[in-house]
Amino acid sequence: MNKSKISDITGIPYSTLSRILSRLNHFFDAKREGKKRLYRESQINLIEKIRDLLNEGKNYDEIYDFLSENHAQYMETVSEEGTVTIHSGEPPRMYKAIEIIANQEKEIKELKKRVALLESKMESERIDLLKEINEMLLEFMKNNR
Repeated sequence: MNKSKISDITGIPYSTLSRILSRLNHFFDAKREGKKRLYRESQINLIEKIRDLLNEGKNYDEIYDFLSENHAQYMETVSEEGTVTIHSGEPPRMYKAIEIIANQEKEIKELKKRVALLESKMESERIDLLKEINEMLLEFMKNNR
């Protein structure tokens, strides 16, 4: 499928999708027909994970490094008819691994937020309790004079 269709499916703006596909082109299995590049539907998960990483504040260099460590890069071949195909070994397994890692990162961030919220709540309750104890002690001391 072409970039326009991928943009429609994922909701990623066409310009952002073009930037992702051009800056991280080594990680996509694309078939070139004339001036068009066609991508496999199975690569939508990878595109969405890259979008999520961008939304988390990662830059393209960081994403490239992350994918280089966790993903097989693709090689271009040209057929006798002039069709260029970019392919590699087993990308679906790599996509699944990236998906699992991205989901774990989201869960970790959510858990960190919950822990921070609970710590804040506990600190607030501790302060309130200490104030109450101090007030009770002052009242006790006043009554025992």
